[in-house]
Amino acid sequence: MATTQVNGAALFAVLSSLADNKQAIGRRYAYWCNGAPALEAAVAAAAMTQDELGHARTLYPLQSVNHHGI
Repeated sequence: MATTQVNGAALFAVLSSLADNKQAIGRRYAYWCNGAPALEAAVAAAAMTQDELGHARTLYPLQSVNHHGI
């Protein structure tokens, strides 16, 4: 079975970009929680916000693990 070498710097860059994008989109969804045209849209935006910020919260610790080589 072949093994694959992973470039640590490339993996760090991908995780960093993904985590930052998840946080940014979560913040944009949070904006819609207050300015949604209907209650259902506000609830949906709140759920999407929680989902995206949860993804970012999961990804940020992975950056430090990868960056420090643990």
